[in-house]
Amino acid sequence: MNRRECLAFLAGCGAATLLPHQAVASGNTAARFIVVFLRGGVDALSVLVPYTDPWYPVYRPTTSVPPPGSRHGGIDLDGTFALHPALAGLRRFWDAGQFAFIPCAGIPILENNHQKAQRNLETGMPGNVNVKDGWLNRCAAELGTPKGKYGLIALSRSTPFIVRGRERVRVLGGGSSRYDRPETRLPRAYWALDRVYPRHDDLATAYHQGVVDRKRRLRHIGREMAAANDSAPTIDSFKELAVRLAKEMTKHPEYRIGFLHFGGFDTHIDQGGKDGLMQRQLAATGEGLVALANGLGGLFEQTVVVVVSEFGRSARENDLGGTGNGHGGLVWLLGGPVVGGRVFGRFPGLAAEYLFENRDLPVLTDLRDVIVPILTRHMMFDAHAVATVFPGFTSSNDVEGIVKVNQESKKMEQGITHKKQVSP
Repeated sequence: MNRRECLAFLAGCGAATLLPHQAVASGNTAARFIVVFLRGGVDALSVLVPYTDPWYPVYRPTTSVPPPGSRHGGIDLDGTFALHPALAGLRRFWDAGQFAFIPCAGIPILENNHQKAQRNLETGMPGNVNVKDGWLNRCAAELGTPKGKYGLIALSRSTPFIVRGRERVRVLGGGSSRYDRPETRLPRAYWALDRVYPRHDDLATAYHQGVVDRKRRLRHIGREMAAANDSAPTIDSFKELAVRLAKEMTKHPEYRIGFLHFGGFDTHIDQGGKDGLMQRQLAATGEGLVALANGLGGLFEQTVVVVVSEFGRSARENDLGGTGNGHGGLVWLLGGPVVGGRVFGRFPGLAAEYLFENRDLPVLTDLRDVIVPILTRHMMFDAHAVATVFPGFTSSNDVEGIVKVNQESKKMEQGITHKKQVSP
């Protein structure tokens, strides 16, 4: 009997018929894993603010988050980074060592198209267009879920690609899909100027043509933003759906993996400021994560929540008060098993020589390098299971210490080792 089979025997004791390569994760049936996908490309530099970097306010004269101590300033975390003020409710998890970040993270293949970048993230096999299933479905297949039960639950208006595959998944609908059109957020000054400039002189003609061109540009951006949402609920639905997911996962112990996704983070316009898009989006995100943690109750101590996006945004703001599609992004980690109160990975700074193509944050940590230690140290997957979830990927182990080794499974492994030593 190998290690995997022995773990399955001790934990399951015949409760379910499992294939030999499926049982390792069931060794600790308390462990939970939840993925929250924020579609559209979240601006990493607004969430985790590098307020001590001298280039930050230079690149973002109107969209930067003010430093800690300033009016509407960020919340200091470690003397180098600050948290966006809209996420203030998450500070208690940071202080408790249950909240962490990994900057300059993402899928290493450059892809500025939202749908292609999202597909690369959801398959876990970037560049392979023939993949038919999502890595979270492959992950669920390794749980050894009892026959007739679901190991994976998703709250979504449709079935996201990341959870599609051969393994059964419970998909519960809900959430709003009503997104604002960007052309409705024209500066207020336009409406005043429309009355100032009558349409009978050259200056007025030039002004009105500029307005027409701007509206055309915003409609184009609007179509891109709509595609980036991929039919996901609006972020305003996060709190409601978080409460539902927590209730389902506490009620049904077989639900080991959960998934939520929300759109609206393609912030090409109107991003910064106390009334900007990021303020509203991140406030709803923070409320949703707090509601999820509170709803899980005691199960939060056995849950790792990972917040991801398909890519980050440009280091420099644009002329519309927003940012363009970028490259390197940000991974958020929340939960009892997280080694929190820390920023993991590498952040080289914002000087031009450190930016990818003199424009974006680079990807220095592969997203899969973040997921692998969660699977091995928390969910107790072995190498074979990890290779099934991420075929062909070799982890660098750069951020292996982001989660604690699961104590229940660690004790189980120690017991197995002892038995092997005394067996004749």
